[in-house]
Amino acid sequence: MNILFLIKTLTINGGGAERVIASITSSLSKRSNYNIFLATFDKQDDQFFYKIHDEVKIIKLGIGSVREKTKITESLKRISKLRKLSRAINADLVVGFNSSSYMLLWLSMIGMRIPVISSEHSSFKYFRDNIFQRLFLKFSSLFSTEFTVISESSLRSFPAITRKNMTVICNPIELKGIERADMRLKDSGNIILSVGRLEPEKNHLELIEAFSMVSERLRNWNVRIVGEGKMRDELQERIICYKMTGRILLTGSKRDISKEYLKSKFMVIPSKYEGFGLVVAEALSHGLPVIAFSDCEGVMDLISNENNGIVVDASVNRIKSLSEAIFRLAKDGPLRQNLANKCVPTNGHNLDEITDAWIQLFNSIQKNKND
Repeated sequence: MNILFLIKTLTINGGGAERVIASITSSLSKRSNYNIFLATFDKQDDQFFYKIHDEVKIIKLGIGSVREKTKITESLKRISKLRKLSRAINADLVVGFNSSSYMLLWLSMIGMRIPVISSEHSSFKYFRDNIFQRLFLKFSSLFSTEFTVISESSLRSFPAITRKNMTVICNPIELKGIERADMRLKDSGNIILSVGRLEPEKNHLELIEAFSMVSERLRNWNVRIVGEGKMRDELQERIICYKMTGRILLTGSKRDISKEYLKSKFMVIPSKYEGFGLVVAEALSHGLPVIAFSDCEGVMDLISNENNGIVVDASVNRIKSLSEAIFRLAKDGPLRQNLANKCVPTNGHNLDEITDAWIQLFNSIQKNKND
């Protein structure tokens, strides 16, 4: 079976969906007899951030800029190129990771009788404020053979009409040989960690302001924000504005994210929404308590308030509430250790099990196609 995966880009540093597709396609190429093709719109000389298994056939389509808003002419060229590519490789089915990919895929496959799997990695909040995105989402759900989401909470967030052909396939988490973070305080450099792309939905601006409110009382604590994105300059300006230079560091992306967990004392995820809190699950696996907002879908499935983290009420003075939670967890060592003791790996995210789920989905689609 020839399977074509499509994601907009694999050069964006440290993106969660990018890391997942690299992991899944690599695992499929090693575990199955499928021919796995992985297409992106990156240029030929662009370097991927994550390593892909050698047997995965990489195709860089090089149409338009992956870091700028796509023009209509570029979208039309991409649709045409995808149709030609699917014919050239004799694709049995195609998989689009995220809306920027699967919305083009189902348009590309019209009239070709090639099953389309749309894989969404966010929650419905991503589409809620954009009428055109919601419209394309509805069409995608109608014209896709299968529609996968990455958590039960993400599934519940979508309208009933969209949920009809949705199924949950979780993201894989690497759990082998994981060490646990040390909760004991050091003389200096106690780290509060946040991991996520520097994009509006990750909401790092509120984290910066919240920490600045308690920074004078937490003189031996600092914040590391791991990730890259279009808001870097704005975030850096805000750090300077609050006189937090040297206290809040934008580290860029890290391939070995495990090292960041191990040198931290707890994590703060200020996101407005998540399809599934991949970095939250990884943090918990490293014994790292997590602070998050109560309205962040995809994270609340993982965090239990006062058990393995602190859930901040998002309905009343968000930033002040977040600053109080940060101060409390930084100052209360016994609480931090107690929460850390209850941080355990999340079930259902083993890479082999996730690979099996994709294989079962592919086989089911192929069987229905042949019947």
